[in-house]
Amino acid sequence: MTSIGHELTSVQNLGSRTIRGTFWLVLGKGYQQTLLLLKAIILGRLLGPEEFGLVGIALLTVQFLATFTHTGFASALIQQPDLDDRDISTAWWVLLGRGTFIALVLFLLSPWIAALFKEPKAIPVLRAFGGIQFLLAFASIGLVLLSKSLEFNKLFKYEAWSSTVELVVAVIIALWYRNVWALVGGILAGTLVRVVLSYVIYPYFPRFTFDMRSAINLFKFGQWLLFGAIMFYIFSRAADAMSGIMFGVAALGIYQMASRFALLPTSQIGELSFNAIFPAYSLIQNDAEKLQQTFLKVLQISSLVIFPLTALMIVVVGPILPLVLGAKWAEVVNLVPGVALGGMIQAMVRTGAPLFMAQGKPRLLFAVDLVSALGVLICIYPFSKYFGLAGLAWGYAAGLTLGVPLWWRLVQSQSGLSAREIMVAIFPTLLASALLATIIEIPVKMFLSDHILWFFLSGLAILSIIGVILFLILIILMERFVPGYKPINSTLALIKNYLNTSKGPVTEAFC
Repeated sequence: MTSIGHELTSVQNLGSRTIRGTFWLVLGKGYQQTLLLLKAIILGRLLGPEEFGLVGIALLTVQFLATFTHTGFASALIQQPDLDDRDISTAWWVLLGRGTFIALVLFLLSPWIAALFKEPKAIPVLRAFGGIQFLLAFASIGLVLLSKSLEFNKLFKYEAWSSTVELVVAVIIALWYRNVWALVGGILAGTLVRVVLSYVIYPYFPRFTFDMRSAINLFKFGQWLLFGAIMFYIFSRAADAMSGIMFGVAALGIYQMASRFALLPTSQIGELSFNAIFPAYSLIQNDAEKLQQTFLKVLQISSLVIFPLTALMIVVVGPILPLVLGAKWAEVVNLVPGVALGGMIQAMVRTGAPLFMAQGKPRLLFAVDLVSALGVLICIYPFSKYFGLAGLAWGYAAGLTLGVPLWWRLVQSQSGLSAREIMVAIFPTLLASALLATIIEIPVKMFLSDHILWFFLSGLAILSIIGVILFLILIILMERFVPGYKPINSTLALIKNYLNTSKGPVTEAFC
């Protein structure tokens, strides 16, 4: 057993550790996403859709290569109860080789990739991203070990510093040059900080050893993650790629800007849920009753957050974006509703991911992702052909719904929950969120006709506050009259549990 800390695989105080970890994850992601929003708003006014589209081509390509070379080793290290130095060193060398391969492909094949999007300006951008990927490959494997031991407070510092540097550098370059290299330069600076800090916060240096047996053992778990990652890329990025191929680089920039805002709450909640809950699930995978109770709470709390945020995103945030970003981004208004709805479906379906993974059944996650990916591929072309760029967004949402029935069935079988328990966890909040959107939508359209910006924004803020209050009142009433429906109580219990962690032993409200 490698000497990376007793807490790495200990179930002692798991509830309090999970809550502390979730707190730091939320804080870190909140800070990181705030900076990303500031970056999008500031650079969105300084630059245009074409510059964002050029970087979008590079990001799509990097994600494509990363997906098809995905080893799943990081998740395998988290899931395995027993690790030794050979496993960790082997994983690091494999990941280094993967990063080097991605960098070479980006550099050598950049002319052909640019030709696919009919955009020769993308060639130097793609090659720059190749260098960035090569640097990133040298990051410490200790980041994975920190996740395994739920030490997300250290990861918060890592993300906070790197994201801050990325924003500052990008804005400085944009103010001076007003071109795509502001975006590239910011990402490069952030990557350099990430690599250095990864060894500062966890000074673990792998040995110069590679064990084929360890690699095979890790890949037995990771192979299904590879297949799942491919499916995830298809249903999450197919619409982005289609926008650039069919409608041009500027359309890609517009679509990705809409996605950046529309998917912000749901994508981050899904990622937070996975990062915080997967290690905890892994430690209680043999306790069926505790696993069932924990998953039900996660499902109720996820619904309580995801559904109303999606409603507000559709009826409130969408109309604001052209006012904030400028007239050149006006088309994002038509894209936000479809993208946000698809993000909501995807986030809810991903609640099953840590459950399947912790039980050592990544093939189930792959099955759900496969159906979702096929659905997106089937829907996005006809939707975009008949409804244009906005049709891509609605095709994305429509395709993802095809994976919901399979997710439902697998969640039932793996958690032991009944259909009624799942319905009670989801549908009351979904109904309340639909009412929230309906109540706000008409007044928003009335305010939208007013050309005084401050009056419009003030009206939206007031409407949002009123809507959230009405939503919470409705949820409280349903908690009283719907048996088994307790999302607010579960959330308050988690908060109370976290506040008590500094005072000694705590009641395990989460696990």
